[in-house]
Amino acid sequence: MRSGHPTEAGITPLREASREREEQLLRSLSDLQTSDQELSSVQQAYVADLSNIQESLSPDTALLEYYTADGVVYALTLTGQDLRITPVTVVSRVKELQRALRFQLAKFELGLEEAYNPTKQVAETIQQLLVRLGAELVQPILGQLDRPALQIVPHDFLYYVPFHALVIGDKHLGQ
Repeated sequence: MRSGHPTEAGITPLREASREREEQLLRSLSDLQTSDQELSSVQQAYVADLSNIQESLSPDTALLEYYTADGVVYALTLTGQDLRITPVTVVSRVKELQRALRFQLAKFELGLEEAYNPTKQVAETIQQLLVRLGAELVQPILGQLDRPALQIVPHDFLYYVPFHALVIGDKHLGQ
């Protein structure tokens, strides 16, 4: 009959088995590191210092990095002299605009616009979606982007946003 409390005699074999498996895992990882240079380089990643990153940016360049947390899209803007983190919009709004943009673009890919020839209307809708995406993602931090060159680092689903085509004012961001 079990008393509900493990005995030392019952725990000892579990500890030994655990140690053996841990040693086996460590040996496997060690073997993998020596045989896979790419994995080894990732495991020994270099963490860059903020000042080193700022020094590497040319004076006419701003770095714009997006990331998401708790349903919010944040923009990190970095220049040689300044670092700012700004919440710009909510994830759900950008995803909805992305979905609508993909739908409109799919009309061209599938040739659906030829069936009822609304090419101008589809193009206008796409343009409006690019304006709205620009308003959500870039407009809130536009004052921080006072450099002629811009490097954009998206995050997660934002890799599918055509940042170069976003409309800000009367220009595309890539212009």
